[in-house]
Amino acid sequence: HGELLDGLGGKLVGLAQSRGPWGVLLSAGLLLSETPWERLEFICRGQYPEWSEMRRQASAGLASLVHGITMDRLTGSLLQSLQPDLVAGWAESRSVAVAEAA
Repeated sequence: HGELLDGLGGKLVGLAQSRGPWGVLLSAGLLLSETPWERLEFICRGQYPEWSEMRRQASAGLASLVHGITMDRLTGSLLQSLQPDLVAGWAESRSVAVAEAA
């Protein structure tokens, strides 16, 4: 488990893992914008606060560092950056599977 924080300590990325006899599952979550803490408090407490204390304590979101970031811009940039590695990894795993089947 881990986190990547901004300069003020707000969470930008959360990391987790789960191990089992089948292997290891890794997951990561990237916060693009602030978490809607007021809505979450309403769900838990039945009252809609004007401002949630959790907003200051827990998370920031990528938008606090990169103004104008959108999901489309981020996914496009990530795909462009990761595509060569993903294709290479897929081709390598496919060739291993073919070799093992032979």
